Amino acid sequence: MLKRIYVAGNGFGSGKNWFSEKLSEKLKLPWYDQDDIAWKKKFTIPKPRSVKRKMLKKIYDKNKWIICGSGYSYIGKIPNKAQLIIFLNTSRVRANLRVVKRYFQRKLKGEYDSLRNVAGIIASKRSSRDHDFLKKMKKRFPKKTIILSNKQKNKFLKDMDFKSETYKYWFDL
Repeated sequence: MLKRIYVAGNGFGSGKNWFSEKLSEKLKLPWYDQDDIAWKKKFTIPKPRSVKRKMLKKIYDKNKWIICGSGYSYIGKIPNKAQLIIFLNTSRVRANLRVVKRYFQRKLKGEYDSLRNVAGIIASKRSSRDHDFLKKMKKRFPKKTIILSNKQKNKFLKDMDFKSETYKYWFDL
């Protein structure tokens, strides 16, 4: 049975948290968001890379986890230890719409966010870094790295019985 899953994706708005939460419910595995590890104060004051690495190591040394995020510079051995690496490939337009929607949801709840932050996310060129990471994972771990589009991630969650031969490799790890 799958016990260790890494969910990565386009930097913002790819649905990593939503997908990880649904996967966690189905597989009864704890999930961890790298954003909770990366920031002293969410999205404003970052923690030092050494602190983030230590915190992540405590998690990935556990036997069961789903870790989601796109902070590739401090992930340590997560890809090695993961039985499955899922990359959520969401179109830039869809991701940007999600970022704007999330901004308004946070404002309605009285949470912190800024239009400058949203504009910076939309203007960023993070997708090339995400693409480079994906290529690296596909090359290093071809059997355990999959790419899911928006439609495919819903199908993946629906078909979680994993009876097809496609999934056999992950159960043998």
